[in-house]
Amino acid sequence: MLSVLSLVVGASIPKNDPDITLKIRTYLNTFRINYAPEKVYIHQDKNLYVAGELIWLKGYILDAASLLPTQKSAVLHLELRNDREETVMKATLPIEDGMAIGDMQLGESLPAGTYFLVAYTQWMRNFGSKDMFQRELQVLQKKGEVQTEASPSGLPDLQFFPEGGHLLAGQTQEVAFKAVGPDGKGLSVKGQVFDQDGNEVVGFEDFHQGMGSFQLAPKAGTRYHALIIEPVHLQQRYPFPDPIEKGILLQVDENSDNEHILINLHSLNAGSQNLSLLAIAGDNLVKATDVFVEESRKVSLSLVKNDFPIGVASLVLIDRQGVPLAERLLYIEKEEPAMISIGMDQSNLDFRELVNLQLTHTGSEPAEKLDLSVAVISEDQAGFHSEQENIKTYLLLSSDLKGHIENPYYYFDPANADRKKALRYLMMTQGWRRFEWNTLLEQRLPEIRHSSEMDLQLWGRLTQENGKGIDRGEALLFLQDRYQSFITTESNQQGYFAFQGFYFRDTIDLVIQGSDRRGNRSGVQVEIIDHLSGLEPPIYTLRLPTGKITDIPGNYISTMQYQFQASESALSGIALREIMLDEVVVEGRAEVNEPFRLHRRADATFTREQLPIAPSGNILESLQGRVAGLQIIPKGGFEFRAVIRGQGSPLFLLDGVMISESAVQGISQFDISRVEILKGPGSAGIYGGQASGGVIALYTRRGGEDTEIDPDSGRHIIRYRMGGFTRARQFYVPKYDGSEGGYYQFPDLRTTIHWEPSVRLEANARQTLSFFTADTPGTYRVIVQGISDKGSPVYATHSFQVGN
Repeated sequence: MLSVLSLVVGASIPKNDPDITLKIRTYLNTFRINYAPEKVYIHQDKNLYVAGELIWLKGYILDAASLLPTQKSAVLHLELRNDREETVMKATLPIEDGMAIGDMQLGESLPAGTYFLVAYTQWMRNFGSKDMFQRELQVLQKKGEVQTEASPSGLPDLQFFPEGGHLLAGQTQEVAFKAVGPDGKGLSVKGQVFDQDGNEVVGFEDFHQGMGSFQLAPKAGTRYHALIIEPVHLQQRYPFPDPIEKGILLQVDENSDNEHILINLHSLNAGSQNLSLLAIAGDNLVKATDVFVEESRKVSLSLVKNDFPIGVASLVLIDRQGVPLAERLLYIEKEEPAMISIGMDQSNLDFRELVNLQLTHTGSEPAEKLDLSVAVISEDQAGFHSEQENIKTYLLLSSDLKGHIENPYYYFDPANADRKKALRYLMMTQGWRRFEWNTLLEQRLPEIRHSSEMDLQLWGRLTQENGKGIDRGEALLFLQDRYQSFITTESNQQGYFAFQGFYFRDTIDLVIQGSDRRGNRSGVQVEIIDHLSGLEPPIYTLRLPTGKITDIPGNYISTMQYQFQASESALSGIALREIMLDEVVVEGRAEVNEPFRLHRRADATFTREQLPIAPSGNILESLQGRVAGLQIIPKGGFEFRAVIRGQGSPLFLLDGVMISESAVQGISQFDISRVEILKGPGSAGIYGGQASGGVIALYTRRGGEDTEIDPDSGRHIIRYRMGGFTRARQFYVPKYDGSEGGYYQFPDLRTTIHWEPSVRLEANARQTLSFFTADTPGTYRVIVQGISDKGSPVYATHSFQVGN
């Protein structure tokens, strides 16, 4: 792997330090401050798309512990993958103050099916794929509902989780369970627990989505199993973990007291000993409590909830050697006033009616500012579900737990009276994934293999013909522009090199030339390396909510062209210093004399020796009668017009820079060394719609052209098309106030009614968003997501009716 970044962080934690609590605190501080893992959340406009549509999105890239804007990354990578984990689309967005705004256009030929939007930074790769963002989305047929797969067959999975981690013989304790159907979703069940002699011990029934608990007093030396009796009586036995005869029972009550976490400890056959109870949250040791536990006696203690940040916390009971004896996850919830309110003048609107939507900052903290993104969708056709994942559930809950969490907003919605009890069962069964305890205990810090990206980079390698890297070779990057700029860099001992500091949109074409330390190019080969290769697929996926959607009309795509048509970028000369973040020193004239061009081949090529001398001296006149399909038409005087195959005026390029036809008239034939003619889409298509009439590329004479290098004759010089940041589009908002009369002839079937990726609100401020409803009747949903400058996630929705 290229360029390994070494962090000097003072991360060497002494192994022989007698204070295990100090060791753990030091480790967590080092991990949180110096390694600074990131979390990424993507707010996209909806869940369901049709091939050809745009995915409107905003990325929130935050420090994992504080939820403040990341300081590690300035480049966000996006991939769209199919269900075979094949990448079908990519995008790269710049990160500014922890935010990245952009879009991805789905190809019109993209097959219907399930896809996954993956988002990550280069820095996140140091911590494995488990922390990368991945959300499921559906691409529909142009007509019809979501394609559904056949229901999976197989037996349900049923697992048991004794509180604290162990089933302790001789003690009555709470045992949580989770039942999952063959489709991977929670299964509502009833069951019975039996001992090894077939005696029924206790019955159980799930409380929420296959999760619940019951009390069990296991006996030493006895094994237990369970049977599911509903929804179908199964003979499949689900075994319990074997009871242990000595240990510490950890019991936690996080719901009875609004201000405290109540904890009971009980020692059974473990003797009296000094222990430590550690409370970890936000990659920080929130509390470390020393406690003396006597044999066969219960010890009660409590922790203040206000000492914890909101979100998932872990309680770990350890002995003096740091060995964990019991562990329990819990969710810390605090009463918080709503930070955003959504208001409208009316709740029932007609088709194509103006909507004035007011967003008001209602937070109690006067200095807290909000950075928001807003989507307005047709609820039924966009696949919205009221309990689906959002920025609040992801940052505070899902990103810290293992596995898929169904309908996560259920646990946050105050309208659900039983949500705290259900959340308790989730904490007892789901499992923590921030880091493993053994990693913490053994003081193993992550190995940094990937440097943080603060700009776009080009990575490559110089090798000999035998594949061996060239030590201290020179790589020269050349961009043919009006300055003929170039920069050089030296390869390392293995031949690797990198050009850094780029900042540009779309793509640029570069020439890279290599040589050894003596300047020799013979036998030198240049290879470009994808520094994102080897990316493992993320482990956890935010799944789509289940539910029926209405049919997508057959003419949906054709009526969306105004909104989703991508505009082509204008072709123009670009300077190397204009695509770099820092000032570029132009080092002089490069030895590269290959004429710069985007196209790989021309339909016809003429050098100055091959062209007759035109009486007018105009280069166009010298082309008359030389190329089939090219007409040179006199305009009077010494001016001429060129037409290729009757398609209209061609695109004229001078040394790769677009010029007008009138400018061509002033160019002397004797200043031109080469002319290349591109007649049709096969050769001229790379220049986009501006080249619909073909291309006439002119190259001026320059010194050293007699020793011109042909890049096809050797590997020491290559052309490379480098991708930059994806160009963001402006969301199209039709206006039905008479200013866009042409749009009235089309039915407005949009499912994304409005998208506003950047709404910033100061304390007590209000902002109004104005847009028109579409021709789609039903419920429209406003979804507001964002983050405050204090690291508090913001989520709010509002619905209104349109039509009958």
